[in-house]
Amino acid sequence: MHHKKRLALDHFLYFGGIENRPRQFTRQDPEDLKNMDKEERDLATAVHFIDGGKKDSSKWALDFLGMAKSYFSFYLPQCRDYDEDDVEISCAMAKNLYNFLLYHNVCPEDTILQEIKAALQLVENQVRPELAAIKATDKHLPGQFNHACDVLFSKANLMEPDDSDVFHAKTIVCGGIKALGNETMIQFIQQPNWEQMVKVVSEKGCSFELIQINRGNNREGDSPTTQGSTLGSMACKPWENDCLAEYDLPKHVKKEPLELVEFWVEDQVLEHCCGGMKLLAEVRVLQLGDNGPHLWTFYSANLLCSFYLSTLNDLIGPANESFDLDSDGAGEGMNEENGKQPGDVSAENDVQLDMADWAVGDSGRVIQDLEDFM
Repeated sequence: MHHKKRLALDHFLYFGGIENRPRQFTRQDPEDLKNMDKEERDLATAVHFIDGGKKDSSKWALDFLGMAKSYFSFYLPQCRDYDEDDVEISCAMAKNLYNFLLYHNVCPEDTILQEIKAALQLVENQVRPELAAIKATDKHLPGQFNHACDVLFSKANLMEPDDSDVFHAKTIVCGGIKALGNETMIQFIQQPNWEQMVKVVSEKGCSFELIQINRGNNREGDSPTTQGSTLGSMACKPWENDCLAEYDLPKHVKKEPLELVEFWVEDQVLEHCCGGMKLLAEVRVLQLGDNGPHLWTFYSANLLCSFYLSTLNDLIGPANESFDLDSDGAGEGMNEENGKQPGDVSAENDVQLDMADWAVGDSGRVIQDLEDFM
């Protein structure tokens, strides 16, 4: 097996709880192996092991589909700046593993068998196109329109933007509002110094699921937001990121029922997106005038797969690991600095989770009443 394939398989197995270690006995006498039965021979030559503690079914679950979702939607992208070849090799090794299990009928129970088939379909049909879409989209986020809003209305800038940056940002925002805004918004930007009358209603981190993608198709005669690109929109519904379980939230914080939110984004971002994908964003809500309509923008955003699933492995955080298909060696899943496994939880991990506030309002394209949001 080529070392890149071996590393990809070991990394995938390791995430699922199967460790890769050197053989228990470095060299085996062929005569000794002949005298062993199959189980003894397999154990003597094995390099993959399941820790005895993981065999307790009351504490550990056998979850083929869940591990496939979590590995490809979170773990692999965090461990490596992947390219097309990396994803191709990782998917191929996962598919080979599932086909091996199916061919040899390793798990004959119907429930587990269906899970393996579902995991195989996921890897065959969704992983590669969605990871490619995320790779192509992330480099364009938050997009020039949202970046222009950030230049004009951010209170956190350490230095004041120069006049040329402000003028360019105003041009982009005006073009976007003329393309997608309603009459009230268009009349607002025709006033002198309109940007000074915009109020920042709220800033907070939120998680969304993409429901509908509206590709850029500006009104006839409108200028695109940036040269060569048009502005479209993505309709999103707030998504409860399952990294934040109920018990992680303060007792006084309640998750309110939420409606759709719309963000304006360049078409070069939207062309790669698909419904069901997840969006983690730092949201800024703008109010155009004292009693004017509201505009939803984000100044930082990351796209996730539609099948995103977090596990306790994700909460530990794989960022400390190095996964490089171009390297060689054993024990790739180990953190060489301290020798800990990703599943080893202790105070030394110093895990920090960002709390998302789910109260993002009762939005449509233009929000008239933010009383619930505030």
